[in-house]
Amino acid sequence: MIGYPVIDGDGHLTEPDSAYRERLPEPCRSARPLYPHDGWDRNLGGRMGHRVETPAEQLGDMDREGIDVAVLFPTSGLAVGNVRDPDLATALARAYNDWLADFCAAAPERLKGVGIVALQEPAEATKELERLAGQGHVAVQVPTYVAWRKLSDHALDPFYAAAERLELPLAIHSQPRDAAGTDRFDKFLAIHAVAHPFEQMIAMAQLILGGVFERYPRLRVGFLESGAGWVPFWMDRLDEEWEKRGDVEAPLCKQKPSAYVTSGRCYFGVECEELTIPDAIRHLGDGCLLYSSDNPHWDTDWPRSVQKLRARNDLTDENKRRLLCDNAAAFYRLPVRELAAQPA
Repeated sequence: MIGYPVIDGDGHLTEPDSAYRERLPEPCRSARPLYPHDGWDRNLGGRMGHRVETPAEQLGDMDREGIDVAVLFPTSGLAVGNVRDPDLATALARAYNDWLADFCAAAPERLKGVGIVALQEPAEATKELERLAGQGHVAVQVPTYVAWRKLSDHALDPFYAAAERLELPLAIHSQPRDAAGTDRFDKFLAIHAVAHPFEQMIAMAQLILGGVFERYPRLRVGFLESGAGWVPFWMDRLDEEWEKRGDVEAPLCKQKPSAYVTSGRCYFGVECEELTIPDAIRHLGDGCLLYSSDNPHWDTDWPRSVQKLRARNDLTDENKRRLLCDNAAAFYRLPVRELAAQPA
């Protein structure tokens, strides 16, 4: 029996093309395509995953899975960092955030949006961050790859300062296009396996070694859709490198990298069958891991992911509550309603 709501810390929706085009100014509205595409058939001819384009479809999927609140990321919009035209990228972010606000307004207690920004233009990204916070979105997506930018660029300091001031967490999300190492493979299986964790490692290294966590001590950052098994290894490796060369090559990083990771400001998305969750808990504690459905993408375990996580015998009931509810509520600053006990 449980008595708490299930919060999906990393769900998705499938925004239709009209979500953008109807809100874009010319000449952006006529751009073909709006986002760069890598051409891979992720769904294997429609055999895997499905589309979720309306609030009714989203809520239906949540009910079938047993999810009370879903934090929603885009699908096409994951590639906003890959758009080479900064004006188009900025316009896409604004259009999507407006569409997302309308989408979530259909059930504001259950649908929580994550806005997007175009870091290609830091000043415009900062303006958009202020605006999307006013729309009620609970976080801002930051791509691991941004054309022309490192995440540690000082040009992004006003953006990070605004996120810290507004208490709006950054949700670091990767996608395979332009990802590190993917040019070495000719099958999507290998590309997808490599892209997400490698990109998150790069993003974490840039943020920590580049001093972003040091300069903005109240900034909360989530690293999503890559699991958590890589994190203890990466902390250890970054610590070793920093101890030997940090004073010369990473002077803005004042503490051991692992100290930032375990400071309570970093969160990590995990999925139901990830074998390394207990190892991550041993190294990181259970207060920083977020249950993620990844629905409706091709590799989701929907509609059985919550059930599979609850059925695990290598996690305690308290572990499960933190993963399914408390940690997402803390990261996204969501009020947690105590629900009547219901069958597990």
